[in-house]
Amino acid sequence: MDNKLEQAVERAAEKQEKLEWWQSKKPESEWEYDTYFDQPAPGLVLQERVTYKRRDDGKIERETIARRFYGNNDYQDSTTTEIL
Repeated sequence: MDNKLEQAVERAAEKQEKLEWWQSKKPESEWEYDTYFDQPAPGLVLQERVTYKRRDDGKIERETIARRFYGNNDYQDSTTTEIL
């Protein structure tokens, strides 16, 4: 391995602990949706998370969680559930 590259890697490791690919870089929040939705940003209009679950009765449930952005630090979260 190149000596300069090794030195750069060592310096980066010393500066901060490296996050694994699966670890979130978002700050912790008491609001569950903040763990996977962004905070308001220029140009951001809507984010959605769709989950499909099989219920005990065998039917499929589709849950959609949406975050709509309306401006500077203004957004609204909503949840809808549909039985397919």
